[in-house]
Amino acid sequence: DYNSPRLLKHPKVESKQVIPFPAFLETVEKKDLEANSEVSLEDLFVIMYTSGTTGVPKGVMLKHKAFVSCIGSALLFFDHYGIPFTKSDSMLSYLPLAHIFAQQGDALLYSVGASVAFSQGDVKVLLDDLNAAEPTIFIGVPRVFARFEQRIEETLSSSSFLKKLIFNFAYKRQLENVKNVAPMSGFWDNLVFSKVKAKIMPKVRLMVTGSAPLSAKTNDFLKVMFNCPLVQGFGMTETVGGLVCSAPNQSVSGSCGGPLPGVLVKLVDVPEMNYLSTNEQPQGEVFLKGDCVTHGYYKNEKATAESIFEGGWLATGDIGQWNDKSDHGSLAIIDRKKNLFKLAQGEYVSPETLEQEYAKAGLVSQIWVYGNSLQATLLAVVVPDIPASLAWAKSHHGKPGATIEEIVKMEEFKKAVLEQLSKLQVSNKFKKYEAIVDCVFETNVNELGQGFHVENDLLTPSFKYKRPQLKAKYQAELEKLYAK
Repeated sequence: DYNSPRLLKHPKVESKQVIPFPAFLETVEKKDLEANSEVSLEDLFVIMYTSGTTGVPKGVMLKHKAFVSCIGSALLFFDHYGIPFTKSDSMLSYLPLAHIFAQQGDALLYSVGASVAFSQGDVKVLLDDLNAAEPTIFIGVPRVFARFEQRIEETLSSSSFLKKLIFNFAYKRQLENVKNVAPMSGFWDNLVFSKVKAKIMPKVRLMVTGSAPLSAKTNDFLKVMFNCPLVQGFGMTETVGGLVCSAPNQSVSGSCGGPLPGVLVKLVDVPEMNYLSTNEQPQGEVFLKGDCVTHGYYKNEKATAESIFEGGWLATGDIGQWNDKSDHGSLAIIDRKKNLFKLAQGEYVSPETLEQEYAKAGLVSQIWVYGNSLQATLLAVVVPDIPASLAWAKSHHGKPGATIEEIVKMEEFKKAVLEQLSKLQVSNKFKKYEAIVDCVFETNVNELGQGFHVENDLLTPSFKYKRPQLKAKYQAELEKLYAK
């Protein structure tokens, strides 16, 4: 309310440092507020650059038609599920506007005349900003939602035994409702969880997550805490953000739901990775089509030809899977086609680039880098360089007769390997999220000292890693490190 006493008496308003928006409009000439009739839906609206983590940033050309289509489609979607956006809504905008997800979120609120508050720009005081803004709509990324979960669990850990007992009992009961996509218990919400919600976002009625997959555990946890839908979207810069979204109060946590109105999705076979439409659950590369999809990359015909195919279909590079009827045949993102993967904070990682440099560590013969979109850090499987490792044991540990199996069990050896990898990370100016934080060792090697080779089906004849096979062999062991 621009005329509220609270606003008008604010020191910055009284001193004219900040003026209400209607007062600002009075200073603008009428002709500058009139729509430009010369602009059409086919005209270019913006060139949004990709992050560049997969190479040189590409300028994604988006027409006015793309933005109008995307925003209109999203509004229709939420209206259909009984959660219409209205002018009484508000949102805290804290993601950088160079992030397409931020522009999409802000535009959704602007389009219905709702309010957008802007953060102080420091994620460390995000909770303070939320307390001040009291948004009804919250759009976030997995790392922020994970921080909510962490903060709530930390607060709980310092509570009394009785409070923990009540909380855990109530959570178990409410979680059953979430997993069964059933109505929440008003009793448990009023007794326990409404108090949690009041301290973070007391007015929130819808939360949207995007940029990278949110773990089903965190999704379920926050649905219980805030007693409102938390939907997961899938999209990219090339599609003006999310254009596939899970259905509020219907989809099981972990899926991306289905396409928004006016959007087409298909899965294209990737035989070399065994992702096929004939699999028990149909799998393949996700292709998208619709008015919200880019028409090309700015001054980059090669990239355009590699990504946009006949009929306007966009190849995303993401591997998808159609879920079964238990989740309404929704879409799930399960892999990346080009050996790229996205971490929990939304950053893409190109493992080949890292492996090429990290393999230069003196104690390393081969290295395979592992990460997934539910984690914020990287792990690795390391095949130690046998001669160098034996020499290390002799000079650093006084154990000239130690076997390689004994050496890799020494904590000091793992520390030495990780220190070498850390130095290479710094010298190559890799990003912080490209650091290897832990590893497991493979000591079963062939006569060439290789743990990954053609004979064990982990290496191609052209000396390229067979990543699906490596993942199948080592994932369980690596996930145990994440669990620690």
